[in-house]
Amino acid sequence: MSERESVLGAPAGGATPREGTVTARSQREYEVDCGGVSVRCTLRGRLHGEGRSVLVGDRVVFRDVGASQGVIEEVRPRRNVLSRASGGKQHLYCANVDAVVIVCAAQAPPIRPALIDRLLITARSEGLDAVICLNKVDLDPEGEVVRILRLYRELGYEVFFTSAVTGAGVRELGERISKGVSVFSGHSGVGKTSLLRVLIPGFEGRTKDVTKRARGRHSTTEVYVVGLPGGGFVIDTPGFREFTIWGVAPQDIGSYYPEFLPFAGRCRYHDCLHYSEPECAVRDAVEAGHISELRYGNYVRLLEKHGLE
Repeated sequence: MSERESVLGAPAGGATPREGTVTARSQREYEVDCGGVSVRCTLRGRLHGEGRSVLVGDRVVFRDVGASQGVIEEVRPRRNVLSRASGGKQHLYCANVDAVVIVCAAQAPPIRPALIDRLLITARSEGLDAVICLNKVDLDPEGEVVRILRLYRELGYEVFFTSAVTGAGVRELGERISKGVSVFSGHSGVGKTSLLRVLIPGFEGRTKDVTKRARGRHSTTEVYVVGLPGGGFVIDTPGFREFTIWGVAPQDIGSYYPEFLPFAGRCRYHDCLHYSEPECAVRDAVEAGHISELRYGNYVRLLEKHGLE
């Protein structure tokens, strides 16, 4: 069995039912890979009634109902799921991934470190590797945005500097994600699909011109997985304008800021939120320059938006 079959799933044996992996989702239709053969599936009415969602990356059991057509009857348990909060509810993106590639842009749209922090927390809360990719570095000739991202590299995060226009850094990024399943996630217009065009010669993705305003238009309308020439798989997701973390309690947010950890144990209160409590060692470290004011400010705003207890 090839590496690709081992990731996407070989036939479970027998004509029907069969098992495969969801590789694309569009409205209520799903592409399921079963041993390298794509089957277009719908969802069994019973699952609709139960409110079950089917995500790209899901292992599913389906039954053939025609030539290259099937009906999904069961969703296997997930290892993890990437999601965000939307309207007070959990909005699901994809499942069973190994790494999240947080794609941001040097310009058009401008970088938003607070969004990077929220995606880092989401990835780590699901036990996923997190990789930061600063795209469009050709639009940062003075290196101002690159300097901001070096802060994250100093904190131990993997950071890649790329340009889908010049090709800079794309090969290195491709080597990093050449094993397992990665998901590209980030703000609308940062160039996720454009990066895939460079990583995968001949890849056809749907993109639109990005506005010259601060925020880009939504460019990708479907969630789908594609194989990389050097191995590994990438799930491309639609861009978003806002991202709110889901499933992380306010008192736990600080634990996802590694630079807080050496100081948190010195706070007067063991359950200190590092917000307004007296004798907070983390706030003292910020004032002393040991913790970035940018990162701490992101933390405070996230804490306030997420809800203080």
